[in-house]
Amino acid sequence: MYNWIYVDGNGNTYRLEQQNDRIELIYEPVQPALSSSGVYSGGSSVIRTISRKAYDEAAAAMQRAIENTGAHCNQRTMGTGTLQWRTPASSVGGQSEYNQILLSYRSREKQNIEDLLQKLLGENMPDSSPEPR
Repeated sequence: MYNWIYVDGNGNTYRLEQQNDRIELIYEPVQPALSSSGVYSGGSSVIRTISRKAYDEAAAAMQRAIENTGAHCNQRTMGTGTLQWRTPASSVGGQSEYNQILLSYRSREKQNIEDLLQKLLGENMPDSSPEPR
């Protein structure tokens, strides 16, 4: 099982992590002092325990984003999404492997991931479109 981290175009962070026998979706919003406008707030932090089925659905959406290289971009710009994942430590080397891709602002994969994560949080989260400057 991977631990996934997704950062939306405003810098709000979503983490999918296994915590002992449960899976958590952790939302860490950007605060105004760290936003590019100095005003935007991603709201309040949220931690949700999610089912294995929900994790598998999110992981499948993230895997599709990895495989669709047409959705990737080479540079982090306003509105791009960042998808990071860490493979479990191998039994041979004992090291986990860290990976990252950038998703284009208008890519379907980026929007699918954001829609799914927001649905799993069960709240109307802030719009992840880039904040106005």
